[in-house]
Amino acid sequence: MIVSDVEMPDMSGHAMVTHLLENGLRPCPILFLSANDTAQDMLRGLECGGDDFLLKGGDLAHLMDRLAFWLICGFRGLPRTARLNAISALESMSPIEPVLGQIKNDPALIDHVFERLHREIQSMPQDYGTRLIHRIEIMGRVAHLLEESSESPSQWVRFPDALHQIFRKLRAPWAADIGILCRYYDVLCQDPRFIHAGETGLGTTSATQEH
Repeated sequence: MIVSDVEMPDMSGHAMVTHLLENGLRPCPILFLSANDTAQDMLRGLECGGDDFLLKGGDLAHLMDRLAFWLICGFRGLPRTARLNAISALESMSPIEPVLGQIKNDPALIDHVFERLHREIQSMPQDYGTRLIHRIEIMGRVAHLLEESSESPSQWVRFPDALHQIFRKLRAPWAADIGILCRYYDVLCQDPRFIHAGETGLGTTSATQEH
């Protein structure tokens, strides 16, 4: 994980991250610390490759929570679709509007997606979820439902958190392995089975039908 101050004497945090990503693959999540809380600052951070944003002098417990999440979640960064949609949402806001106080998990969104997912899983065979392909399908479905229901910068920036919380709410033994899949999210989200299950629902892929 990289935690960088945005305001540094010789090179800004944004410039440092841009230089880093131009010279290789994304190594890990990138968190920005800044004394500025505006839509424009977050927009710049997302555009250069930042994944999360913390206010200097903010609550220490919140800082520790964010560090802990990125250490265990498996994601190497904010997924591309979430990043692009967060950027689009921020571009529609006033550049000087404060945003960091709004960046938090959305329980209503999480519950809405979980309820839809749970209904679909209830209609599946009892051992659905035990195979790797099942979990890829479920992840694809969760991702699609979140993307379908998200609008605000907060919902997009907290996409990884929402996905994790929905899996935890399933309370299935295999759901604890979600971090392993999240590590390969950028690859899995291009898998036809991930995409198909996401768009059409669980139980519609050939792998599931052959179960």
